[in-house]
Amino acid sequence: WTAPAEDGVEGGAAAFYDLRFRIRDLDEVVWDLATRAGGEPVPGEPGSAEEHRLLGLEPETDYAVGIRSGDDAGNLSRLGNVVRFTTPVDSTVTDTIPPAAVADLHAEEVGSDFVRLRWTATGDDRATGTAAGYDLRYRRGALDSMTWEEAISLPDVPPPRIAGTQETYTAAGLPPRTTLGFGLRVRAEAGNVSALGPVVVVTTGIGAPEFLDPRGIAAAPIQGEAYVADFGDGGIWRTGMIGTPTRIIAVPDVVDVARAGDAGLFYALSASSESGESALWSFPAGGGEPERLAEGFATGADLEIDPNGNLIVAVVSPGAVLRFGPLGNGPEILVDLADGEATGVAVASDGTIYFGVADGEESRIGSRTPDGTIGTFHTIAPPAVAGDVAIGPDGALPWFLDPAGARAVRILEEGNAAEVVAEGLLDPVSLATQRAGNAATLFYTSRAGFVLRRTVPDAGPGSRGAP
Repeated sequence: WTAPAEDGVEGGAAAFYDLRFRIRDLDEVVWDLATRAGGEPVPGEPGSAEEHRLLGLEPETDYAVGIRSGDDAGNLSRLGNVVRFTTPVDSTVTDTIPPAAVADLHAEEVGSDFVRLRWTATGDDRATGTAAGYDLRYRRGALDSMTWEEAISLPDVPPPRIAGTQETYTAAGLPPRTTLGFGLRVRAEAGNVSALGPVVVVTTGIGAPEFLDPRGIAAAPIQGEAYVADFGDGGIWRTGMIGTPTRIIAVPDVVDVARAGDAGLFYALSASSESGESALWSFPAGGGEPERLAEGFATGADLEIDPNGNLIVAVVSPGAVLRFGPLGNGPEILVDLADGEATGVAVASDGTIYFGVADGEESRIGSRTPDGTIGTFHTIAPPAVAGDVAIGPDGALPWFLDPAGARAVRILEEGNAAEVVAEGLLDPVSLATQRAGNAATLFYTSRAGFVLRRTVPDAGPGSRGAP
């Protein structure tokens, strides 16, 4: 403001200032009720510029400010113009009000590899304003606050619009015929996050077949990826959680694939549908021409690698488990199944070999320990039958497919203690397992032309039957 004269427009400087402020409004009637600023400057010469900083004001508040000058006798001037203003938000105060949870998340459309979601936007402060961001996630099976950190964050979710606006997002690249849970949380500008609202659970469609005739499968080192032997097109493929499969190499009549740990080598088993004879192949991880290691033995069904790098093959008929050296030398007959057929083979981390046996109407999982002891590890009760065999993610105990029941079974201990871990499988052919945090991923190939996945809780004993 501009300093006045002691006697209106004439005379010297005024003796003092009385600067006051009040919420909302101020005039001479309520002057005595207003708060005096205190510490006002000593009036300068008339016409000079004056200023004063008001302290102790509340943020986001409407104020009225007025000033009166006084003379040596204590007389006050009339109240001049009143200044009105609103203080801004205090940026030093943390916003503790989170956005409201989205209450109506739902799936508008579900395809074989996508889900279109819709919901109503909430606000930055519960249901008002505009939030800062969305955290949209999904996982196989159930999704809740306990499994939130394990879920996959979806990319490129548009920023929130004002509360009450309809929002949409399409999650693409999803696996076909898979049950998925989707959840959404809202983030405020201050970083506060809403609670998890209702979770949407959908099952994607079957989609178009990815393979002509997928047979064997092996889990890859990368989470969610696997290698597939496609007998139909004579190729070995790498397939992941999203995107299309990638062909690594051509191997005619290929029925299975195995990866040799950190050696960077792959091995493949082929079985000619014309001659009934099988062959073993090797090739580097980067692809290239496969090298034939061995040939001319009876029809092989499954291939594994033991801890010493030997190739273990399950032969259908005459049923046997064979061992070849890393360079294809052999074979050595480890197990002679007489009239039975070997349906699959797996090797535990301690070198124990587990194999499926179909002998007439009877099925079992046999075992051969490193010292050569052969026995029955698990008897399968009809109508279940033995299919492919794989070692579980613990590296110790076997899982097997029951093709007749369209399910996968985990053996919990030697004998008949077993647990059905996945049911309703689509025409399963072979299986593989992979550790997935505190759970396991079950991969299986399907005669329908797919590689499908199931998430299996890594639970302990708690059998739902003993197939």
